[in-house]
Amino acid sequence: MAKKIIKHLLYTYFDEVPNQAVPGAIALQEQLGRLGEERDITRDVDLQRGEELGAFYTDEEAKAIEDGTYDGPDAEALSMARSGTVPTPTIQPADGEHGDIASMDTEALAALIAPSEFGEEGKDLTVDETVALAGDGSDPDLINKVLDAENMATNNEPRKGVQDRLEAKLAAASG
Repeated sequence: MAKKIIKHLLYTYFDEVPNQAVPGAIALQEQLGRLGEERDITRDVDLQRGEELGAFYTDEEAKAIEDGTYDGPDAEALSMARSGTVPTPTIQPADGEHGDIASMDTEALAALIAPSEFGEEGKDLTVDETVALAGDGSDPDLINKVLDAENMATNNEPRKGVQDRLEAKLAAASG
């Protein structure tokens, strides 16, 4: 048995409990320890695994946490977790995904469409990828922004496929 403060966002371990199906037998019941919680880890295998994974604060860190003097790199997140408010992580777009297109300015959008035109590294978007930037076609302002960005990215020589498809979306959204 060892009392440990959980260092990871979640740590899974098991408690031994009486087996409801087989009297006298033992069953394992899964437990979840969350960041900042002090948990009693009863099985040696779970304690060893947690130590190997770095899932627990050291005894010195735990003492500082209890004293309120802990100042490690995760002190703010730990403090928030122990007070019951876990921060919401900021999710960044993955490679190949784009952030909020509607909030981008036209020049940034043009650089996304054809980065080589702006001295940036990256793959120029295909016609389909560029048209997809306009979303479902229900926002005429966004469609116009993508059209303007296409013009800027192609030195006022927009690709016919992009222009035709975006103009069709614009007509559908306006009419």
